[in-house]
Amino acid sequence: MNFGHTLGHALENQYELAHGQAISIGMTYACNISKQINGFKETGRVVNVLEKYGLPTYAKFDKNKVFNVLKMDKKRERKEISYVLLEKIGKGVIKTISLDQLEKNIQQL
Repeated sequence: MNFGHTLGHALENQYELAHGQAISIGMTYACNISKQINGFKETGRVVNVLEKYGLPTYAKFDKNKVFNVLKMDKKRERKEISYVLLEKIGKGVIKTISLDQLEKNIQQL
């Protein structure tokens, strides 16, 4: 359960992205979800590092289509999913989030 992989794998399965590109986008969105859930305040720093190395950060995508793939992730159990989020840079935590809440979080981004 690595940071950025839950949404990243769903993107990778739906679009022609290399694994690293998809995970980079997944990390960016995980930072934003971390802000919504944990109050994480350093999304800009993470985005700057990813962009420094030429990796994509934000992307337009069909959120419903990607969420439908994400719901099939191996970390899902019934109506919840374990999601790796950040409390601060260097401190990741695994949070159990309802699929309904996660869908709302993703739709808001």
